Amino acid sequence: MVKYDFKIEFYNYDDTNYIIASKPKLTIDTALSKAYIELTIGNNYGTESGMLYKAGSLKIYNVPQTFNENKQLNIKFHDAVKISYKKLAYSNEYHFLLNGLIHTPMDTDYLSRDFSVDYDITNSILNYKINSIFREPADPTSINSPLIKRNINFKGKSIGEAISTVFKGNEELHLPKNITNTKINRAFTCSSLNEFLTALARNYTIICKVEPQDKNNNIDSVYHFYYKTVPKEGGDSFLKPLALEKFGLHFIPQQELKYSTETRQQLVYWNAQVLYTHRIEVNTRVSFNDRFNNLITGVVEETSGSLSNRGACVLNLSIKDDKSTLASI
Repeated sequence: MVKYDFKIEFYNYDDTNYIIASKPKLTIDTALSKAYIELTIGNNYGTESGMLYKAGSLKIYNVPQTFNENKQLNIKFHDAVKISYKKLAYSNEYHFLLNGLIHTPMDTDYLSRDFSVDYDITNSILNYKINSIFREPADPTSINSPLIKRNINFKGKSIGEAISTVFKGNEELHLPKNITNTKINRAFTCSSLNEFLTALARNYTIICKVEPQDKNNNIDSVYHFYYKTVPKEGGDSFLKPLALEKFGLHFIPQQELKYSTETRQQLVYWNAQVLYTHRIEVNTRVSFNDRFNNLITGVVEETSGSLSNRGACVLNLSIKDDKSTLASI
């Protein structure tokens, strides 16, 4: 029987050294408690980097009204949180769902006398750790010297080497080999993560999307880099698509047109909704039949979700059609 349950783990987090505690200070398992949760997940752009990252909004009901003020629990700003889920009532296997840092803990009282604790969750703040490569001490001989901007010139490196220099192994490249190995033969000096990503997008049409991941049972993010072209049939990224009908497709996907200012073309997208699953994520190839029973294939570009252990759990998909270009304008 399909019955979603969730495990929520809170961890202490050291902002200065970017270290997360090895063990959770609090775990809430909805299968073993009376807690009732509502979770929404969406995509936002980080103001400090311009990257597309996952963010969530979590509400927990049936907890004491002093939950956020409890000094023993000590739930606070910039605590780390990890959320896992299971889909079947008889299963004990949980799958990773979302992680990140919480903003200021909030409470909500409702006219119905319900009460919830509320947390906004973002993993964009973890980008500060990556951004530290562009900082250096004003006085290298002083331990307490303030940090100042550091200019890094990537000229002479390949694009793959430049990305690895900044992201230190936390990246995944979904790029054609000829793009990854392209040597940067022009001035490419950056002093911030935002400048670096802007230069990649402007000069090489490469974009970055951040996905939370459960790395070595710790809270982390992986940075996916994509080349802004439709995958060619037979290419590395042209994999066998997953049929959305097998994931509880809720309705026939609806077509949407988006105008590209870069190519001056109308691009074809499809909006779909399925039962929540961790098997479909950004860059997953999917297929479905439209209302005329034509087989449509495409790549997932954005995802969002709405989940609850007492209601529907759905995954919303924005799918770029493989035959995306409709017309030039």
